[in-house]
Amino acid sequence: MKDVDPGIFGLIVLPLLFINLLSLVAVTVYARDKIDKLLSRCSVIVDNKETLGGLGIMGDIIRVGVAGGLLTFPKVFRNKTIVDEEQVNTFPSRLKAMIVIQWIALALLMLALVILSIWMKSSSP
Repeated sequence: MKDVDPGIFGLIVLPLLFINLLSLVAVTVYARDKIDKLLSRCSVIVDNKETLGGLGIMGDIIRVGVAGGLLTFPKVFRNKTIVDEEQVNTFPSRLKAMIVIQWIALALLMLALVILSIWMKSSSP
């Protein structure tokens, strides 16, 4: 790996990150109202809508991320808040996958950026 320039890795990761963020915005715009309707009896969703509702698209992105966490790890949220397990279990799997995949991809790209940063620091003279 000494012969490979870290900049090439960065040229791959950064456009992927940009595409992921654009698609995250698109998924948020598409899913935010559906999430509010389908998880209307979950207190974490209702509370986040009240708290983050006035922040615009950034608040909506955070709300969709929290909903993705709720759908991925419902037992964690069940212990802390009121979660309607029936609503979580009947949530459409295609919409759930769309939300969760976006956030997993974002986490992996951020991890790749951290690795790139470490690699660049270790390869500099």
